[in-house]
This record gives sequence, C-alpha cells and structure tokens, in this order.
Amino acid sequence: MKSIDSGFRLALTGTPVENRLSELWSIFDYLMPGLLFSYKRFRREVEAPVINKKDESAMAELKKIITPFILRRLKKDVLRDLPDKIEENLVIVKLQERYEQYPSQSGGTDGAAGEQIKQISSYVAEVMRHTTISRLFNRQTGNMR
Repeated sequence: MKSIDSGFRLALTGTPVENRLSELWSIFDYLMPGLLFSYKRFRREVEAPVINKKDESAMAELKKIITPFILRRLKKDVLRDLPDKIEENLVIVKLQERYEQYPSQSGGTDGAAGEQIKQISSYVAEVMRHTTISRLFNRQTGNMR
C-alpha cells in the first residue's frame, strides 16, 4: 500500500485508537511516514513507556501529535443517528446439494468436475454471506431476484 503514489491518503477505521499503539503507528506510517518516527523509536519512546509504565507524559505527547489528524466520533455521540439494527436470516440451498440431485445430467461429483463444483459452491456460499447479495435472494423460490 505504501508504494502506491498518490497525492492524497486517507485512513478510515472502526478500530478504536486505544486498541494497540502499534496499529496507530502503522496507520500514521501509511498516511504520513515519519510523523511518529520509525517503529523502533516509537516503540522505545512511546509504546513501551505508555504500556509498561502508564507514562501519562508520553501519552500526552502522542495525543498532541495525532489529534489534529483524527476525526473521532464516539458511539454514545452518534447512537441517536444510527438506524435500527436489521437482522435477516436466510436459508440457502447449497449448490452441491442441487448438483447431487442431478448426477445423470452432470456426470456425478467425481473427479475434476466434482472438485470444481465444490469450489464454486464454497465461493457462492461465501458471497451469499455478504448482506447486499443476500438481500437479492428470494426466500420463497430459492432463486436470485
């Protein structure tokens, strides 16, 4: 990612800043290489003191450096703006089961053809887990809309 030449870089993350300081360093190293020093120096001067010694001055210095670059919204601040959570359970008939219903037409599930069907079935199942795709699925007919 760092080798991509661009005039503008942006990082969007749902990961709280407090998770790991090494992750914070990595994000900033992508955005503005060198802002938080080399990782070796960052680990020695910031990460280790904050984690091991609860060094508030090291944390305050880090916050002073990164605060101008972070737009952070807390869940409690935006909760009223979030839509209700929508959950949908769908029953999907696996392609492998459909394939096995018609062995005479398909030549069975042995050999290379059977292996390809298993791979395709696995791939489609993975795609169907994506909510945008699953909404296209017609639960009554078992077909895509």
